[in-house]
Amino acid sequence: MGLGTFIFVPFSQQCISFLGWRLTFVIIGGLVIVITLPLNAFLLRHKPQDLGSNPDGGKRNGLHESRKSSTKQNSSLNTDWDFKSAYKTGRFWYLMAFPFLAVIVVYIILVHHVKFLIDQGMDKSTAAFVFGVTGIISLIFRVFWGWLSDFIGRETTYTIGSVCIFLGVISLVLINISGNTQFVYPFIFFFGSGWGVTAPMFMSSAADLFKGKSFGLIYGILEGVIGIGGALGAWLPGFIFDRTQSYSGAFYAASLIILISCLFIWLAAPRKVHNTV
Repeated sequence: MGLGTFIFVPFSQQCISFLGWRLTFVIIGGLVIVITLPLNAFLLRHKPQDLGSNPDGGKRNGLHESRKSSTKQNSSLNTDWDFKSAYKTGRFWYLMAFPFLAVIVVYIILVHHVKFLIDQGMDKSTAAFVFGVTGIISLIFRVFWGWLSDFIGRETTYTIGSVCIFLGVISLVLINISGNTQFVYPFIFFFGSGWGVTAPMFMSSAADLFKGKSFGLIYGILEGVIGIGGALGAWLPGFIFDRTQSYSGAFYAASLIILISCLFIWLAAPRKVHNTV
């Protein structure tokens, strides 16, 4: 996603400038078919066993013994979760809450910051390039945050990443207050790095908490909740701007929501399961 953002956001802006947004939509739609279908057909694997591995990358016997020996420490580890069992737990709802809130914030920024920067006097191509570079930074940090969370925990990692998002949003607030577009540089770094924490922590936290044959269903429901959050995040700043002619309210809301989201990953507590493996 980060590499695609870097390539296709500036590309889309150039197409819109020369061809209009209608034809650009057709071109992007065609590229989705031409690029993603072959990649999925040839590279997608459905099971760890397809790669000669087992769940969590462990050996079959070692994994069995680990689960057997840790039963007394945490019953969640040996639970073959299904949706009916999962949704009755508080952890399920906490797991749904923190990605929902985080994605609201991410889409508040992703959908509207280019228009905001243009309104602040930045030319369209430069604003699109800012978006692209932010995507590249998020790509790098997706790998970094995933690696770090195996050592310091999902909650701590997500909290650090959320603080980065917070600082990125505050950078936009400073641009709005001062009119100084130099604050775009801390925005690129902080929001890009913080954006990178979201998907790895959503996936790894869900996998830590709800292992089992129904994990795909449970995570699919989580993705649906994420989609609702994304739709709300895209709509909210437009609603606020139409009534106030300013993005200030949306940015202040985003800075608060991302901090609140941290509370729910600590309540979900994937560390209590992950640390027993």
